[in-house]
Amino acid sequence: QDSIVAIPMRETPMIKRNRDIRNASRRSSFNLRGKRASSIGNGFAALPHPSIDPKSFFRHIAAEEPPPVRMKQLMAWCARKTIDSQRSNSQSALKIAKLIEEETLAMLIAGKFSVSWYSRPLDMEPIRVVPKKPHQQNVENTRKLRECEAQIAKLRKEDEEWTTVISS
Repeated sequence: QDSIVAIPMRETPMIKRNRDIRNASRRSSFNLRGKRASSIGNGFAALPHPSIDPKSFFRHIAAEEPPPVRMKQLMAWCARKTIDSQRSNSQSALKIAKLIEEETLAMLIAGKFSVSWYSRPLDMEPIRVVPKKPHQQNVENTRKLRECEAQIAKLRKEDEEWTTVISS
C-alpha cells in the first residue's frame, strides 16, 4: 500500500527553504556597531571607549556613511584623543596649544572647512611625484655587476692577447 512519489529536484523542501532565506531581507548587526545614545544630535558619534586603540577607530564608524563623512569623523576622533593626551612642562604653552586645537576641532565639526576629496578646487597645483630611492640591495647588486663585467672584459682582453701570442 505504500507508494513513493518522486519530488522534482528543484522543489525539495530544503531547496525551497534556502531560496526563501536568500530572498528574505536580513537584519545586520554590523550597522549597529559603536552606536550609543550620546551620539544622537549633532551628527557625530561619541568618542569611542578610551581602551580602543586609535588605529582601529575606523572600525567604529558607520559603514553606510559616505567616505568624506567617515574621514571627518575619524579626524575628529583622532584630534580629540590627541588633545586629551597632550602633556607639557610649560602650562601656558599647553593652554595656548589646546585652545587653538579646540578651535580647529570645533571648525572641523561645524563644517567650516572641508575634508572631502570630492570637492577639491581645480586650480590646485598637481601632486609632486617624489622619486623613489633605490633599495640598498639593488645598489649593492649593481655595483657587483659592474665589477664582474669589468673583470670579464679584462679576462677576455687577456685571452685575446694569449691567443695572439700562441698563434704567432
